[in-house]
Amino acid sequence: MTVQALSLASFFTIEAREYVHFSFNAAARNTLRNVILAFCIGILLASLYMLYQKLVPGNIVRAILQAKAHTPDAAKTLTELGLDKNPLYRFELRRNAVLKKTVLRAAKQSTSEAKDESTSQSESEATGKTQEGAAEEERFYIPEEGKYRAEVRFDKKGNGVVGLVVTAVLTVVLAILLIKLTPAVLGMIDNLLG
Repeated sequence: MTVQALSLASFFTIEAREYVHFSFNAAARNTLRNVILAFCIGILLASLYMLYQKLVPGNIVRAILQAKAHTPDAAKTLTELGLDKNPLYRFELRRNAVLKKTVLRAAKQSTSEAKDESTSQSESEATGKTQEGAAEEERFYIPEEGKYRAEVRFDKKGNGVVGLVVTAVLTVVLAILLIKLTPAVLGMIDNLLG
């Protein structure tokens, strides 16, 4: 009796079997394995993205809610919120569409100046450039009517880094199970066809 050495590759290889009613050659096995692995990698990337959303945009929203900045008069700058050190916060406030709808910018100038500012702001957004000094002086708030939605969407409770690790382990187990059960499922389909 020979004992086959286990390697990492053996966990991600679909066993070759002969089927009576259809063929499932090496190319088909590799394609199916790649589809399963791509699906599992997609799950991992989605989990990582959810963690990022909780940590970066979520921190912004929670800081504004904690500061009770619900009106333009009570609006806070990133420095006042203690978020001025991380450039990801400024990036998210500029680019994240959901965050833009949730967190509003307070107007601090007259109407004619606001028109000039909005024109220059739209031009700078079109070119992808913003002034760092202006971004740090912007004041942000979440209106009272959007407070509940912001609290629910960006709640800190839930899966964090531990959840990401558990998801990664379970996804690898799922990938191995799907790959290892494929020959048994194909054998059942072959028997049904016979």
